[in-house]
Amino acid sequence: MTLPNFYQPVLASNTNEVQPAKPAMSDKPKRRWFQFSLKTLLVATVLIAGPAARIGYLRERALFHEREAAAALPPKWHLVASPGKYEEHYGSLVGSFLVRKEAEVRHQELAKQYRAAMFRPWRIVDESHEIEFRPQRYLHP
Repeated sequence: MTLPNFYQPVLASNTNEVQPAKPAMSDKPKRRWFQFSLKTLLVATVLIAGPAARIGYLRERALFHEREAAAALPPKWHLVASPGKYEEHYGSLVGSFLVRKEAEVRHQELAKQYRAAMFRPWRIVDESHEIEFRPQRYLHP
């Protein structure tokens, strides 16, 4: 009478056969798929942390310029005449408005460039580059 295969290990363990203590040298050990060296783990951490830090930096710069753009132009009743480069052509109050509007436009443009660079972290955002500002656009409806 033959027994099903699931009884075979139980019968083999009850016999008086001696099992070898170590496998033969020709037997290859099974590969453990999730076993990595410490060096591999450190290299992977550096390769992931570098771009993640760059994206975080770009995000913080974008948020900074968005806050600065919002703070550059206060509500109209808070405008105080301040000396600026538009004062001689437009008067002190309008000149002050245009100086602050130029700062707002500049910060909005820089925030937009930093947001775009988040998706391409290798892109460099040049903050020293002058942004074109046309004051006539903001004076006439």
